Amino acid sequence: MNHGFGRLFLEVVVGVMLGVLSLQAHAGNLENVKFYEIEAGQIEYTMSGVNTGTESVKWNNWGRKTVRRMKSTMSMMGVTRSTDQLMYTDGRWVYNVDQAANTATKMENPMSKIWPIEKTQI
Repeated sequence: MNHGFGRLFLEVVVGVMLGVLSLQAHAGNLENVKFYEIEAGQIEYTMSGVNTGTESVKWNNWGRKTVRRMKSTMSMMGVTRSTDQLMYTDGRWVYNVDQAANTATKMENPMSKIWPIEKTQI
C-alpha cells in the first residue's frame, strides 16, 4: 500500500469512527463507546516516498485502548530526519513516547471531553 492511499484510508476510517463514537457517546458511558467496529485488531503499513518507514496501530476493547507506533525517515533537500514514536491511549489518558528524543508526555485524551460520564469512571 503506498503512503498516500494508506493515509487517506486511515483518515476516512477515523472520520467514520468519530461519527459513530459521537453518536454512541450520547448513549451513556464509556462501555457503550466503540472507536472501531472491530473489538480488537491490528493494521500495519509501509510508507514510501519522501517519508519512508512503517506505522502500526493495535487496539482492543473496541479501540478504547490503542497503541500506535511510527518509525520513519524523511529526506528532503539533503536533510534527513528520523522519528520513532509510540502513542498509547487508555481511556482518559494519552501517552506519547518519542524514542529518538528520549522524551515522554502524558495528556488528557481530547476525545474524553465528549464522553458524557464522570471522569472518575474512565
